[in-house]
Amino acid sequence: MLSEAARLLGGVLMMCGGFPMLAQENAADNIDGVWKLFGQEIHYLPKGNVLEVVGSITIFELLSVIGFGFFLITVVLAVNNSVAVAATRRAEFSFRVWEAFMREEVQQAFHEIEYDKFGYPYAATGHFESPEQEQRVDRLLYLLDEVALLSTTKVFRKQDVDRWAYQGQRVFRNVGVQQYLQFLDRWFVTQGRKSRPHDLARRLFGPNDKN
Repeated sequence: MLSEAARLLGGVLMMCGGFPMLAQENAADNIDGVWKLFGQEIHYLPKGNVLEVVGSITIFELLSVIGFGFFLITVVLAVNNSVAVAATRRAEFSFRVWEAFMREEVQQAFHEIEYDKFGYPYAATGHFESPEQEQRVDRLLYLLDEVALLSTTKVFRKQDVDRWAYQGQRVFRNVGVQQYLQFLDRWFVTQGRKSRPHDLARRLFGPNDKN
């Protein structure tokens, strides 16, 4: 531990105005590193695992070094904490989206599509079989929109998106779903909407969709 601390101190000293005098093993003196600070030399002796100060350092100089060292430690801890928080949030988002996908109505819609039982538009209605079926399919499509949005904003990593690749492709490459999306495209135009419905998910999961 002291060895690593000494090397970190070396970096601190260089940034404080000191500079490395020796960066390799000194077989004669068993000195692994020598730094100059405020005109004084600080030696790291690996044999005894100790730091040796040659000369004298004022209290102000010593406190300056210690204070800067604590500052660096604080920065490192803050960065590590930010990374940990981001990982935790990503895991929470992933769990919540997966939990939503496992709900009964969403699973029913997905299985209809996965097993090619979704035949939009249905001859009897020219649309969906029932309003309930339309609601189930819409929930599934909007859920996959969320996955695409989390991917685009880099909340989800590639591993997270890969987890959804099968489900997303099965849905957005289904013939019935594509015909429903074409219907929504036309309806969006009549509503003066410039963006396509489910655009992000279509780009991510659709059949080579580059629009």
